[in-house]
Amino acid sequence: MLLLALFLTLFAQDEPVFARRVLQRHLSKGDMVYDATYRRSLQIAQRTWAVRGTVRRLDDELERFRIDGTVEVLDAEGERKEVLAVLWRKGETWYFADRTAGTWCRGEGPGLGGEISAALFGLYGLPFSEAPEHNAFDPSAWQDGGRSRFAGQLCTSVRCKTRDGALQRWLIGGQDHLPVSIRTEKELGRADKLLESWSRTSYKARRLPEARIDPVDFRAKGWKQVEPIARTIEEVFALRSDRRAADVVSLAEGIGPFVARFNEARGRPRMLGLFGPT
Repeated sequence: MLLLALFLTLFAQDEPVFARRVLQRHLSKGDMVYDATYRRSLQIAQRTWAVRGTVRRLDDELERFRIDGTVEVLDAEGERKEVLAVLWRKGETWYFADRTAGTWCRGEGPGLGGEISAALFGLYGLPFSEAPEHNAFDPSAWQDGGRSRFAGQLCTSVRCKTRDGALQRWLIGGQDHLPVSIRTEKELGRADKLLESWSRTSYKARRLPEARIDPVDFRAKGWKQVEPIARTIEEVFALRSDRRAADVVSLAEGIGPFVARFNEARGRPRMLGLFGPT
């Protein structure tokens, strides 16, 4: 109830501050290690990124964390790939290693490894990102969702809407007052919807040796250095070819052209115009 009262006090401000600010105060008290899952899906383009892994974060003057995980990508054609990867941040410098391909790169943001590093960052970025676009909320959209049980503990449920239009439901653990689960829905342009979900399965607040956090000696491991792909998460997913507008396929020209156009649009959203020739 104390945490909920704090929420309500913050909500009353002109610029409401949500759980992330409260959570960051907890995080500043020490290092942390947690296991989590993250899932990102484009509903119409039918592409999904499923991530599971471990996040280790150091509490010091630098922003330092390491994310080890597995990213599974499934597209509309049913093709599936799985990548073992690691993402590091040390101050303003980011490092990414694709363990499956034996490659690594250095850059300036979580998009340096393309869709794999961007998806991997979701294990940390969805609950704890300090990006302004994720910390600004619509003050008229707060809802107290009451109490519910999740992962063995009683949680406070809060529903909210970010200033960029994402609808979110947070479950805050009653024991450690940290997020246990987050679900997000956001309407995108070109008739698509972004769905995200995050949940943690373990959490420990304990001191971490720097060797467990800082990047490894890539050359000693024999990994090949490659160029970074992008900087931000938005840049990564804007590069995707499957974000093109839907292809409208109509029966107006007859069944033959209809079948041909339908097959040509494979892999893209397809809208059927069911109007035959008159």
